[in-house]
Amino acid sequence: MKVTVDGVGPVTLGQGDFLAQGGEGAVYVRGTIAYKVYNTLGKMIPEGKISELASIQNVRVIKPDRIIRDASNRAIGYTMRYVSDTQALCRMFTRDFRDRNGVDHALALKIIRSLQDNVKDTHAAGVLVVDLNELNFLLAKSLDEVFSIDVDSYQTRSFRATALMESVRDRHAALNTFNTGTDWFAFAIVSFQLFVGIHPYKGKHPTLKDLDARMSNNVSVLDSAVRVPHVCYPFSVIPSAYFDWYRAVLQDGKRVPPPDGLVAATAAVATSIVRGVTSGSITITELIRFGETPRAVYVSVDHVVGVLQDGVELRGQVMRLPIKNREVTVGFVAPLNDPVVVWIDGESLRLFDVAADRDLPITVNASALMTYEGRIYAKSGERIVEVCFHGVRQRRIASVTVAGNVMEHASQVLDGVVIQSLLGAMWISIFPQSGQCVQVRVRELDGYRVVAAKYDRGVLVVVGNRAGQYDKLIFDVPVDSARLVKCVADVDSTPPNFVVTDSGVCATIDENEELVLAKGGKERRVADTAIGGDMRLVRHEGRVAFVRGDQLYRLTVS
Repeated sequence: MKVTVDGVGPVTLGQGDFLAQGGEGAVYVRGTIAYKVYNTLGKMIPEGKISELASIQNVRVIKPDRIIRDASNRAIGYTMRYVSDTQALCRMFTRDFRDRNGVDHALALKIIRSLQDNVKDTHAAGVLVVDLNELNFLLAKSLDEVFSIDVDSYQTRSFRATALMESVRDRHAALNTFNTGTDWFAFAIVSFQLFVGIHPYKGKHPTLKDLDARMSNNVSVLDSAVRVPHVCYPFSVIPSAYFDWYRAVLQDGKRVPPPDGLVAATAAVATSIVRGVTSGSITITELIRFGETPRAVYVSVDHVVGVLQDGVELRGQVMRLPIKNREVTVGFVAPLNDPVVVWIDGESLRLFDVAADRDLPITVNASALMTYEGRIYAKSGERIVEVCFHGVRQRRIASVTVAGNVMEHASQVLDGVVIQSLLGAMWISIFPQSGQCVQVRVRELDGYRVVAAKYDRGVLVVVGNRAGQYDKLIFDVPVDSARLVKCVADVDSTPPNFVVTDSGVCATIDENEELVLAKGGKERRVADTAIGGDMRLVRHEGRVAFVRGDQLYRLTVS
């Protein structure tokens, strides 16, 4: 695509520059500049609106910049600043993501304050966000600041807003009437999820079943009649001034700005399980107690490794590593399944050999990590590389080999799977064996914005957002094809939580906090008071286990 950018000149945008496809158009990236090109001329925002948006004095609000024109000099899009290595803000809603990235309540508050400043500075310019939903914000790689995107939909003095997601629409405002109060109401919904991990009008109420009824009647999760999932953080993590503000906005219907200049609450998060539980349905047996609550747990045939805030724990021994607030994973090296800790330092891949108690030198840039069946993979530009090991322990060396190719800007590395958009067509890449990459077209994901996914032994679960709604799609992926088994509509943005046992049983904790066991098209559901969404399922010795708090348990179904 050949275009002309005002004040810059001709630019050619190719497939390698593609970032994302939306309902209005496509976004391309080159260097630090993003190019939004609309599908039709009628979708292009007026040049006058670009001028009015320019008054927002906050660099984290990614405003339209220069006009993009076609060969006939017609305005077909605009440029804007591009911030690399970001991710959807909604990933911060989940305890799993926060644990894996070492996000404590102080950092969560810092993120909320960054978002709040973006909104406040937008209002100071006489502009309204209106569609203040979690998908219109990106989280920086440092996990401490928020960028506002899709700013072209904002409402300015001369131009009305063009979109609004139902999950943040104020039911007590006149239809299509927006003001700073409706913005702060939407901010309350998003920020509450950042604190607690649930939409404030979700949970279970005995009579008011749907979101619209709950919002219309001001019945939030702060109401004593609402039951909140176990995976959520307790309300005590919310600073008192914010808590009072949430009660005023969400329960009492007031529309006032949020508080300012606060510090994070430090309340302890209690776990809800004892050393062992036996009920009529399940038996829970304690296997390992860690010295502190791990961010994540990785299991091989011989080892269980807990990733801590600033190190790892193996068999009661703690090794301190510079991994705080970094993306971390753990692989295992054959033949003894020696654990290797992997993280990204800036743009460089780092390896630590736990068995040899030393760093493993390696020279490769990386922007994302994952492990599958103990093997380590990293995204490096347009390549997915597999980390390979040679020699034994004290003489062990590491290198990389190319496992597959992806579009750099349009691909996401998730749990065991890479998902990418090829000009709007969704594909997955899986790695069944070392040195093998299988790419599969998945049409059912077209039009979805993928926020979380996991692949394990032929099962793929994807959580995606389309038209403002989160859906969970479950696929059977035998090798080179994908068959949609089930689509659960309108779920929370909770990441997939399942494992596949050595006997082929897929065990998952569903949105009702029930254990679901599936195999061969048959399904069994197990409800028990000991089961909750805060159970992080893992496979241990080929069977179902889970992590809750600082302990690893085996889960046996009678």
